[in-house]
Amino acid sequence: ASSSGSYYFGASSSSIVPMVIESMNSTSRKITLEIPSAYYSSMNRLVWGIKVDTGLADHCISVSDVKAVSSCEDECIVNAALVSPADGLSAPAIDVLETTVTNVTFAVSQVFSDLTLCEIAVSFNSALTAGPVCPSESSVPPGEMDVYTANCDSDGIARVSILVYDTRLAGQLYVDKLPPSLCPSDDVQGYYSYEIQCSSYCPASTLTCSDGETILLSTEVVELSSETKEFGSTIQVPDGTSGVSLQVVVSASADCVWDYASDSIYFRVNDNYMEAGDASSSGSYYFGASSSSIVPMVIESMNSTSR
Repeated sequence: ASSSGSYYFGASSSSIVPMVIESMNSTSRKITLEIPSAYYSSMNRLVWGIKVDTGLADHCISVSDVKAVSSCEDECIVNAALVSPADGLSAPAIDVLETTVTNVTFAVSQVFSDLTLCEIAVSFNSALTAGPVCPSESSVPPGEMDVYTANCDSDGIARVSILVYDTRLAGQLYVDKLPPSLCPSDDVQGYYSYEIQCSSYCPASTLTCSDGETILLSTEVVELSSETKEFGSTIQVPDGTSGVSLQVVVSASADCVWDYASDSIYFRVNDNYMEAGDASSSGSYYFGASSSSIVPMVIESMNSTSR
């Protein structure tokens, strides 16, 4: 405990591979993996594959619509989106400090007035208690108020509301609803709702990183083995890539009946084969460790003798 920092019990956060399975129809599943740089940073090369264990004939299973999207380190900026009201504030009240696949850490600032306000409350799902909370501060001057960590909802978004209490601001701020049950209920003069994308990678709108290299196209996927129905290829990953989002659609032919509940799907990431289990239902999963079994720990150096 000689230095400050964030750590994880259960698994290193850098080795976790989140997976989302979406049911497109009765014969197709879209599967998306978020592969962190720990899997390819040493050689800038990522070998991926998908293997489907079924009792079907060779022609039954196909892979299509493959996309690999790079997320570039120098473009990684995550902001809190103000969703209510839509016209915003003169200065941002939330500063996103850190994002992972399971939670976000953010700072809240008093930007609502030059006065020292009576009270400000912050409503969110806490990563510490795994439930809704609404901590508040009294006599809040302008500037940063406190730092919090919120859990991501099932759709990968953390939702945060800031409530302002001071009758001197009556009619000057935005408020359109009653406070959450855990928050103070009297004299609410401002109610602002935010959404924060809970991802350890930055969104990318193209198949290229900052240096312009294409990561992967559907036409570059080959059938590695017709006997085991394994498909895949090798991706050359550009420098400065912090993560690769890999999307694959796996389908069964119309004349084949694929029993998703009893057959298995395996993803290959370099030398690791990760069992996805049955693909009978949509949902979010994790390779490396279940996100619910990870215990984040933060060590803060208070002075030379205390942590």
